Amino acid sequence: MKLKFILSPSLSIDLLVFVRVFIGILIIKHGFILFDAEAMAQSAGFFENIHIPLPTLMAYVAKSTEFFGGIFLALGLFTHITAAILVFNMLVALGTAFGFNIFEGEIAFLFLLLFIVFAVVGGGKYSLDYFILKK
Repeated sequence: MKLKFILSPSLSIDLLVFVRVFIGILIIKHGFILFDAEAMAQSAGFFENIHIPLPTLMAYVAKSTEFFGGIFLALGLFTHITAAILVFNMLVALGTAFGFNIFEGEIAFLFLLLFIVFAVVGGGKYSLDYFILKK
């Protein structure tokens, strides 16, 4: 029995919506430390230790991207662009924090893969993009 007989096209679309919303919520969680000064100071310290220039600014840029990008992704708003920005964010995280070692940075790598999917396929039928462009 092949997988295509088990999953109908409409179920596949529904699964993508579920994945988009869930991955958006997960990345929001990673960016939520934006509102915790102590956690942001720790992030900036980590960025400084791995020699990222302007570590405090870059910590705020990274976490803002994760928080607001997650909201946009979950809603399916500007999905292609939002996901592309999140791809860049995860490439930087994977490269700077893990030296592109996907086994050490497997969470960043999985985020990266999923963001690539949504940068390519967009928000789908159940997204704000669809409702905005439809009208």
